[in-house]
Amino acid sequence: MKYMLLFAPVMLAACVSGVDAPSLLPRPAESADIDAPAPAATPPTPADAVQRATINKFLDQARRGDAAFMKALPSATVNAPPQSEAWIAAQNARSAVEVARAPTLDALSGLDTAIGDAIDKGQDTAALATARAEVQAIYDRQSARLDALIR
Repeated sequence: MKYMLLFAPVMLAACVSGVDAPSLLPRPAESADIDAPAPAATPPTPADAVQRATINKFLDQARRGDAAFMKALPSATVNAPPQSEAWIAAQNARSAVEVARAPTLDALSGLDTAIGDAIDKGQDTAALATARAEVQAIYDRQSARLDALIR
């Protein structure tokens, strides 16, 4: 019995499993000097040749899409009685107009992705934002013309 009491702590220690709890020691953020000045922000790097090429590619794509849209638009403006042959042809032409504007939407999406990539790389996004605004204006003009057809 005497020996049993000596081995009791050893037996109890064997029953305890390792606890995976967070440490209660102070964290580095808690011991940091809050009055220290913030590190200086690094200025974004200017647009490089790759970024300029990307901008030109998407602007050209949007302009080509706008030209195709404007070319397809007149055939979609036919007003005819519903279910007539002319009405069906106009509906098909409206579908063609939607397809013709797809490159503009693709350019807008591509510029959004390029802006995100530039932010991740720490590059300046001013030129990309300007190009995006131009493509957005083209897309908005196309949307207004399509909305006028539907009404």
